[in-house]
Amino acid sequence: MIDRPRRRGPAGPVLLLATLVLMLVACSKPVTGTPAAAPGAETREEETTTTTGTETAAGTTASGDLEPLLGDWSGEYTCLQGETGLRMAIEAVDESSVKVVFEFFPVPENPSAETGSFEMVGAFSGEQLQFKQKKWIDQPSGYQMVDLVVTSPVEPGMNVLSGDVESEGCKGFSVRRE
Repeated sequence: MIDRPRRRGPAGPVLLLATLVLMLVACSKPVTGTPAAAPGAETREEETTTTTGTETAAGTTASGDLEPLLGDWSGEYTCLQGETGLRMAIEAVDESSVKVVFEFFPVPENPSAETGSFEMVGAFSGEQLQFKQKKWIDQPSGYQMVDLVVTSPVEPGMNVLSGDVESEGCKGFSVRRE
């Protein structure tokens, strides 16, 4: 075995740290410009340019992992006002997010609950699907918007969507496909 001299001192760690910082700075810059085919690459016309249902202008399905959520859902959630009816209309915005209309109303178990609605935006944050409050459509006095975290699996053919209501005094929500 040949004994080779080793470098000693701070040069190695400092160089490594400087390289990491440069990589992070370079990776954090947004990419701008217009997509274009590489020189010599074949191009073809789009097969369809209309938007119907969950199709995008290019004719591919929108929202990827979010597609099983699209449609109308109904059920209930529980917060400080008690059990309350819930309708959710979910539609694709783009490949990574959905628009949600959260509509609440009284149920026989709690006829004093108010009626109202607000808009939400849904997207995955890591492995967790979250619906975040956006703006009121119809706000009853004393009510606040809430955020939701989906705990049920999001998969093709799903008929139940459930999770946690992220607000003090709230429990959870559960809705079924209409």
